[in-house]
Amino acid sequence: MCGVGRITTYFSAGVMLPLAVVALRFLGLGVTCRLLGVSLIRLPEARSNLSCHQPLNGALEIHLIVHRVARRLPFKALCLPRSIVVCVLLSLAGQEGILKLSVKRVQGGIESHAWVECNQAPLGEPDPLLKDFEPFNN
Repeated sequence: MCGVGRITTYFSAGVMLPLAVVALRFLGLGVTCRLLGVSLIRLPEARSNLSCHQPLNGALEIHLIVHRVARRLPFKALCLPRSIVVCVLLSLAGQEGILKLSVKRVQGGIESHAWVECNQAPLGEPDPLLKDFEPFNN
């Protein structure tokens, strides 16, 4: 990603993350995803190349930029709004990002997680974290 593209991605993430947090809070997941063009269902024709399951370099850079911006916000942007913004920015960059959602039982309740897969590989997610989560939308 060139310097101008990187600056544009930082700016876009800085604008979109607060909007995604507010939209999720007041409109819910379904409406927010529809408004931003993020699909919760993976269509068969949208499958990526099965011969290589490594995220594309630009996709990983977008993921890292969104996480850097999220850490600097004056409020928490948890995994769901971050993942939605990563999907939108990947789409704008001409790449396919699949939003993955999962819930698991833990002592005394449930725990949820959202992440993005690009080329059938999770972007920036450590393996120990994902081994306990089975995504709803395989």
